[in-house]
Amino acid sequence: MVDRYPNSPDLEVAVLNRAILAVRGGRAADALPELGRLVQRGAVSPYVARARVTRGAALLATGKPADAERDFQAALSLGETGVAHLGMGTASFARQQWDAAVREYVAARDAGAGPVSAAASYGLAAVLFNQRRTEEFKQAATPLVAGAVDPVTTPRLLHGLAAVAAEEKRWPEAKTLTLRLADQFPRYEGAQAALTTLATAASQSEQWTLSREMYAKLGERFPGSTTTGTNRLDYAEALLRTGAAAEARRALEPAAGGAAAPAPSPRATMLMAEAQEATGDRAAALDTYARAVAAAGSPKEKASGLLGQGRLLLADGKWDEARGQLQQALDAGDGAQASEAAYRLGEGYRATGKAQEAVDMYMTAAYLTADSSWARRALVGAGQAFTSLKQNDAAVIVYRKLLAMSGVEPELADTARRGLRALGAS
Repeated sequence: MVDRYPNSPDLEVAVLNRAILAVRGGRAADALPELGRLVQRGAVSPYVARARVTRGAALLATGKPADAERDFQAALSLGETGVAHLGMGTASFARQQWDAAVREYVAARDAGAGPVSAAASYGLAAVLFNQRRTEEFKQAATPLVAGAVDPVTTPRLLHGLAAVAAEEKRWPEAKTLTLRLADQFPRYEGAQAALTTLATAASQSEQWTLSREMYAKLGERFPGSTTTGTNRLDYAEALLRTGAAAEARRALEPAAGGAAAPAPSPRATMLMAEAQEATGDRAAALDTYARAVAAAGSPKEKASGLLGQGRLLLADGKWDEARGQLQQALDAGDGAQASEAAYRLGEGYRATGKAQEAVDMYMTAAYLTADSSWARRALVGAGQAFTSLKQNDAAVIVYRKLLAMSGVEPELADTARRGLRALGAS
């Protein structure tokens, strides 16, 4: 119409509408010259206020929030209220002027209606998220995602809520929000990042089942995303910790026919050794644990490799070799690593008839990590070793100590009760 009817009385409306469509279609820069000519008509044009708003939006889209704010201010003085306040809030948001953004978004929400009010409410939630005011953000965003779906704002709010839930370790809610985002908005540009964030956070908190589920979803939606870098190792560990050792091993092996792979990291080597051990490939695991010890970059990594070697050697009945590796693991490790090493030393000593040495190691394991599975196993072993030494009072004490703990595995509790009954205690 603009080209065919240059003298039409509706020309300005057509030009303005064409500019609006250009801005919405991602061609804001193309619309600026025409919008400038409409603005220059000033009071002569009845559409100048709308032209100011549209040019402000175009300037925002082209990264010029300060210039955009001047147009929104002018539009406000010409009677455009809700949408002008919304634009000014967005201009302030772009410059991280949070207080000003809140003020303008509140004005837009109160003055506008329908889409303007909804956009202002979204803007307020976005400000709260960027200010790390998480409780207020949750209060603002939760009703918005429960209401009418907006293809632009709803996925972003879901993304923010999911990120906060993961940070706060509210795992069920984080999973629900992330899956809704991925399933309901498959084209949202942040879907891959949202899935990765939750999978990684769950892995770091040893929420292995959740991590495995999210990595599986990530690989399904974005093929290849779980086969490289940290994602590959995190996914392999999640598989390993949830009983899928064979799958973990395949995930860790270099792709057949691919380019020569770089030397594996210490973590990758350790995970491969654990996967080999879990799948019964003991010889390969022993060799890989040795390589992990040689490549270790920290005492903790070295302790893990030594512990793996000692565990395998002990299971093969090679106590003399196992003892040296386990003692080194005890000296180099800490926490659960050291506790397991001490427990397995206790097992080795007891199996070779050295009950007193076994007691010393069991009690070491129990005190290194008082609330771990290794500590609980060690107390059972200590009770049995004390019994063999005819130190019945000490055996009763450790059995009762175990039963007084919370979260004791049923099989360990049963063993302790049987031990007490055999000693005539309860």
